[in-house]
Amino acid sequence: MSVKNNPRVVWVELLRILACLIVIGRHVFANSAKSDSFSYALIWSLVSDGVTIFWFISGFFLYGEKFSYKSKLKHLLTGIIIPMVIFNVFSIGLDHLASGKPLFCTDDIFTELYCLLTFNQPIRCFHLWFLNIYILLIICSPLINAAVSYLDTNRKRENIFLAITASLLFINDLTLNSAMNFSFHGAGGLIPAVLLTICGHIIYRRLPEAKTEYAAAGVIGVIFINIVRSLMQITLARSSPDYEDHILFWYALPSVFAAICLTVAVSRIRFSDTGKVSSAIRFLSSLTLYIYLTHFVIIDILDNTGVTQRIKDIFLNKDYSIFAGYGLYTLTESIAVFILTAALSLLIKMAAGAVRASIRRCFSHT
Repeated sequence: MSVKNNPRVVWVELLRILACLIVIGRHVFANSAKSDSFSYALIWSLVSDGVTIFWFISGFFLYGEKFSYKSKLKHLLTGIIIPMVIFNVFSIGLDHLASGKPLFCTDDIFTELYCLLTFNQPIRCFHLWFLNIYILLIICSPLINAAVSYLDTNRKRENIFLAITASLLFINDLTLNSAMNFSFHGAGGLIPAVLLTICGHIIYRRLPEAKTEYAAAGVIGVIFINIVRSLMQITLARSSPDYEDHILFWYALPSVFAAICLTVAVSRIRFSDTGKVSSAIRFLSSLTLYIYLTHFVIIDILDNTGVTQRIKDIFLNKDYSIFAGYGLYTLTESIAVFILTAALSLLIKMAAGAVRASIRRCFSHT
């Protein structure tokens, strides 16, 4: 998920931060009372594309001529799997403390290991499904990179791939996901992830061709797509009692188009290579993995301490319109969760650094 802090791709780091905020916004908004209004549907749409953007960003730098399977596996182990396992163990401890169980229960530990080995996330940490799919993606990455190398040699091949991908997603949307049966685990999650990362790779290669004026077009595109998707969402929900918001999922075609528009808009922003803004963006971007891991902990804390309810009382029980009330609530709590989780993530990162330094010192004296 991470990209090296390179001044040439500061906009990518900003895009990563925005994707992280969108993901938090979706989880925060899911905690609010539901409504069948267009305004409510529009906010749902606006916080639905964070995962799609993350897959695009993964594809920006995952494939190419400098692909090294060894380095990918090393990063996967140290940068993804180890933090993920530690967080899962930590979440078990929190659950047991809250329920009065022994701190560590053998049955739960074995259940946790089974979930990790079978690439399924336990309910308590279901939001980490993305990392399970990412692990599968890295394991399969040599084969995917070979396919990408074949596409890269001919622009027509890339166009055919993009057209086929769009067609598959469109057909799947028309059938409410029954055609492809995409999901959040296993092959049902890996296949759309592969498609989106390859799309991200192609998009990144072509972004230098985009003009500065495309930034405004990208913003307009995001707004237009989300308005249309909101109308589709309301129509589908009213016509089908079994509808499950498929049009909002990360593998839906509207989500892909909206993510492309936002990517183009952000990519046209220019940053100074050594400016303070760029440094701040790189710093916050370096914390996004830990923010992704732990943001539900902060959401639960705010909920259990009554902070969330206070924010709701400010915006949802006043004379605001539905869009303004729900929008301000989602934005305010998302920013609060992001800031608090970033502070927690910084502490975790500092503690991890101290542990690594201690281990190195121990080995250096042996």
